[in-house]
Amino acid sequence: MKTQLALLFTAMTVLSGCSTTTVERTVKDGVNGAINGILGSTSPSSPVTNTPNQSGNYSVRSENISIITAEKTSRDYGQTTITKAERNPNDKTILKIERSFHPRIGNVAFEAYLYEYSPEGWLINTRTKLDTTFNENITLPAGKYYIKAQTRGVDRKSYATGTITIDPFVSNYITLEFE
Repeated sequence: MKTQLALLFTAMTVLSGCSTTTVERTVKDGVNGAINGILGSTSPSSPVTNTPNQSGNYSVRSENISIITAEKTSRDYGQTTITKAERNPNDKTILKIERSFHPRIGNVAFEAYLYEYSPEGWLINTRTKLDTTFNENITLPAGKYYIKAQTRGVDRKSYATGTITIDPFVSNYITLEFE
């Protein structure tokens, strides 16, 4: 069936006046995209993104994400947001989980690590663990952090990465939307 569709697509592009090079590139990119899409789906730690290449066409690229290393990802995945900050009775700096969800699944459990930024803008290799099982509220110093989170209990791992700023002496509520 896929072969018939590829032949039909090739015939349509030839009839529409595309050059041989364009047809070959289109078919090659389509086949490679299908193969990478199938193989990429078996590797849960490699989010796949479509990126334009030099010729203006799109190619499939994946990135291995390790939430336990103090390295930023090539781009932010999902969305990490401090949704509100409220005064707490102890005047401590606290991070609380308000919501963690995937747009096509709903609420999800997760495991995350926070990496504090140094004054020079580098990630400090000391990490703080945050997850939905053991510590939905953590006390930590105020400042700028890079968060790397992955879902748990879901067939395909999804990720949320990005920079957040924790305000001092209040309860900071975080929402994680996974991609």
